[in-house]
Amino acid sequence: MRVFLLTSILIRAFVGLATAQCNLAPLQPLNLPGQVIHADEECTDAAGWTHYYNSTTNQILLSIKKNGQDIGSLDLNLDVKVGTLPTYGTEGLNLSSADYIFTEIWIVANRYWQITGANSIANPVQVRFYMTPTDLSDITTLVDDFGFTATLSNSYMFTISEGNGLDPFSTSTQPFNADYTLYDMFAGGQPDWSTGNLNGFPYGEFTVQTLDIGGGAGFLIFLPSDPLTISGNIARPSGVPVPDVEVQAAFISTGWTDAAGNYTCPDLLSGSTYEVVPHKDINHLEGITVADLVAIAQHINGSQPLTNPYQLIAANANADTVITFPDVTVIRNLLLGNTLNFPNSTSWRFVPENYAFPVPTHPFTPQFPERITHPTCRIPCSTKISSA
Repeated sequence: MRVFLLTSILIRAFVGLATAQCNLAPLQPLNLPGQVIHADEECTDAAGWTHYYNSTTNQILLSIKKNGQDIGSLDLNLDVKVGTLPTYGTEGLNLSSADYIFTEIWIVANRYWQITGANSIANPVQVRFYMTPTDLSDITTLVDDFGFTATLSNSYMFTISEGNGLDPFSTSTQPFNADYTLYDMFAGGQPDWSTGNLNGFPYGEFTVQTLDIGGGAGFLIFLPSDPLTISGNIARPSGVPVPDVEVQAAFISTGWTDAAGNYTCPDLLSGSTYEVVPHKDINHLEGITVADLVAIAQHINGSQPLTNPYQLIAANANADTVITFPDVTVIRNLLLGNTLNFPNSTSWRFVPENYAFPVPTHPFTPQFPERITHPTCRIPCSTKISSA
């Protein structure tokens, strides 16, 4: 009997000690790219929140309000982890091709969380997912193509659950019968989430029905039933069309020029302005002959200067804005097969057809534009680009 009482006292003392030592002041979210961290410690505060963190790195991963339920222990099978993709801090992740997305554009932050090995729960629990301002700026890097800026109030929390540990960034959920849930901050409809902060870092708080689950944060753009397009044509200065040019007006809106040089960039929103960016970088030797070496050499020695701005751009083989004998060396090495590519340039350069060179004999001052800023149109917009 005395042993039982002593055990009870020790258990009560341990629980009281764990609560008293729940010091969250040093903890911050993971803030490096390409990292995965696992919780190795947990503590429960007076409000009933159990905080999972890594004691070596002082990083907070997740907090769960268990509501009196035993979800398991980190010492046994429970695993709580958070990860970032290598692209964290550069741009968001486009998951628009996921099987749970229909016609929307779905951009998520490069951070995810996941719980595996938890005991089954009979009642819902609350979860707090910790983020950094970088998560929102990563999302904004892509959605600003459509005139949006990601904030806490217009972003979403999402979860992928009952997938037996399925990657939260998986675009294929149905073979696993996983459930996708989206949480917003608008009253009614789908489940809601709220926000707060820990040590100056924001978190999303929401309710989940299972702990076979993972998720993250994202931004959803609803496309109209008749999305708009930008169309145009790309040709050489002589008027000969240039096929197989990739033309991008937004990160999900890409077209390719056909044999006639025509392209169309689809799935754009009205009221936004886009940068039309052409790109072609194949077969650097195409069209180059010994005659080009002679012409560049004559330009350099002054015996027969080049005056056409497109020819001058093409002659600047090392892309240093000055036509000198190193350009001759680059082209000679291409002709001899010593190298396959221009060292500092793509094989094609592009200039808007209506661009007027301030000094045609020196097209690099100021630097000529290689993209077009264009609004969307209800009918195909006419955008013509010349190649050099």
